[in-house]
Amino acid sequence: MRISVKREGRGSGLVHALRVGAAVEVAAPRGGFGFDPSAAEPAVLVSAGIGVTPLLSCLLAQAATRPERRIVWVHVARSPAEHSLAAEADAALARMPAAVRHLRYTAADAATRGDAAGRLTLEALADLGVDAAFSAYVCGPDGFAAGVRGMLDALGLPATAVHVESFGSAAAGGTAGRSAHPPSRSAHPPSPPAAGGPPVTFARAGVTTGFDPSRWGNLLELAEACDVPVRWSCRTGVCHSCETSLVDGAVDYEPEPLEPPGGELVLVCCARPTAAVTLDL
Repeated sequence: MRISVKREGRGSGLVHALRVGAAVEVAAPRGGFGFDPSAAEPAVLVSAGIGVTPLLSCLLAQAATRPERRIVWVHVARSPAEHSLAAEADAALARMPAAVRHLRYTAADAATRGDAAGRLTLEALADLGVDAAFSAYVCGPDGFAAGVRGMLDALGLPATAVHVESFGSAAAGGTAGRSAHPPSRSAHPPSPPAAGGPPVTFARAGVTTGFDPSRWGNLLELAEACDVPVRWSCRTGVCHSCETSLVDGAVDYEPEPLEPPGGELVLVCCARPTAAVTLDL
């Protein structure tokens, strides 16, 4: 097993100080961000900053297993100096005859050193040939991941083919489970409407909709589809920043949280309704 940790701050400094033979206590990998290098469909791997680390693992697995697969590798960084693991990614891509690299640097004095200048755009992904036939794997800061998800949706990729792992710190303060920032638009039912599934009511938002497990993996994904503001950070039941009051109903978890929430609370990042539920959101 391999992990990649950016050296920044005290915690990562401790990891970088480890030596061969050191004993560490770790949990098993969590979440639904799984990559199958034997799959037939083309794939686009999109990362920003240190979000390259899990996608590099995907790329290395692909190069070792079936290097002829069509892969579009997209990475965004501020500058070459902040482009982690660049040489290793390029070495893997060189062994993959159908792979395409698209590198962008956003700092003004470095933009011309990438394959294109500035931030990633919908037009760039379209020009790279990304379409509804692709599966997609995205990792980066919250805003970046949300933006790329929107681009992939516009290109016709179904939600089930888009796998996102985002990161960022939740803002401090406020009511548990509620976003510290106002929503960009009013809450609404999902589009298209849910065809069935247990009814979910977001009480504060005034929205009730069915939970279709073929479209959403958890209550957080449904809330996002309805523009219901929710505070979250991990999506794997670890950090508990998404704790929300369960007014009524019942849920189960996938994955199981490391520690169950207390009282009448639910972790919306990994909860799925087993009956009609009402949430204090």
